[in-house]
Amino acid sequence: MDRTLQPPILPMEQIVIPEPEHLLMPNGVQLHYLNIGNEDVVRVDVIVRSGKWDAARSLETDFTGLMLKEGAANLNSAQIAEKLDYYGAWFQTYTTQQCSYLTLYSLNKFFDETLVVLEAMVKEPSFPEKEFDILRQNRKSRFSVDMDKVQYLAAKEFIRVLFGKNHPYGRSVGKEDFDTLSVSDTVGYYTNHYHSGNIEIAAFGKITGKMLTQIEHCFGKTAWGKQSPKTKQSSIIQPAKEKRKLIVKPGAVQSAVCVGKQIITRDHPDFHALSVLNTIFGGYFGSRLMSNIREDKGYTYGIYSSVTSHLHAGYLNILTQTGHEQVESVIKEIFMEMDKLAETLVPENELQIVRNYMLGELARKFDNPFAVADIYLSLSEFGLERDFYEKRIDRIKNITSEDIRELARRYFTKEDFYEVIAGNG
Repeated sequence: MDRTLQPPILPMEQIVIPEPEHLLMPNGVQLHYLNIGNEDVVRVDVIVRSGKWDAARSLETDFTGLMLKEGAANLNSAQIAEKLDYYGAWFQTYTTQQCSYLTLYSLNKFFDETLVVLEAMVKEPSFPEKEFDILRQNRKSRFSVDMDKVQYLAAKEFIRVLFGKNHPYGRSVGKEDFDTLSVSDTVGYYTNHYHSGNIEIAAFGKITGKMLTQIEHCFGKTAWGKQSPKTKQSSIIQPAKEKRKLIVKPGAVQSAVCVGKQIITRDHPDFHALSVLNTIFGGYFGSRLMSNIREDKGYTYGIYSSVTSHLHAGYLNILTQTGHEQVESVIKEIFMEMDKLAETLVPENELQIVRNYMLGELARKFDNPFAVADIYLSLSEFGLERDFYEKRIDRIKNITSEDIRELARRYFTKEDFYEVIAGNG
């Protein structure tokens, strides 16, 4: 092997997403499982089909999940932590707009012991007042630190002006939310949403028949929890009328700039192509925004654009920090780069670099069994078919410069963009 020669770059032909097995347990709970991987480890997700969209107020969903490991059945928080540590297990919670995920990582040889702890946390949480107060104070302190960061302030205000403060997507957390949230709020959210009629179970890893039996024993035998129908939520998007919002942060060393607009969701036919456009524009370190505003102009240490897609709406945003005196110049350059993409064809060599980058990043998403679990759960949450990533690969490989220019003309419409600036004023 001649190590002075660069190995050839081979194109990705396809990604095969293995299809999990599906089992309807006696109490009606769906169990999805996939025997994958070589290591004797397993991941079990309890998927609660309710998230921030279903909450009456901010913080309810997050705190409900966090409180599960603060006490359950006859175990206090210290005992739960000790048991999980002793068996080499890890438990975490995560909430999205649509779902709450309760995730256990366990060694196979201790699966029975750790699953029993998971069952207690999910089905018999005690919501101790003392632990709730400690958790609330810790999270409030962390929030206070974030509120001193101009980038956090700009991003927080951006979603509010984009969707309206009363829309679930525009709802943001304030200090008063920590003060007014009570343990009874989390108990109420748990009671209304955590029950066998509103969950699914997913298990990925080196799954055995004995494990499936144990999962069914813990979560699938009989109905549990308060079986209440889920209320269908709806909300009207009410974006701000003013396209620019200034947030004064006295003493701020720099200003944060957030520019963006509402955009399509991931089930739209243009979504994959738009992802390519966004990558060229500001989605990776070699992007147009980085090359111009960081490398050439020196206005910032970093600037990125991203496309965020929820179930009912999505948005594009560009976020950076710069000196107060460079704010207007940065915004001007952002829109200038949009105009270039709408007017001039992207050179084929630049497009090929982006293709290779995106396909490489896509391959990394499938490099271990638990990453495959993340992919499957995401597709399930958004109601997408398994060919979603096959379509993505095909679009990345076959998109043309003409396609990119047409997309830029369609989506980079300056009059639709909002600007939020947070800084010293």
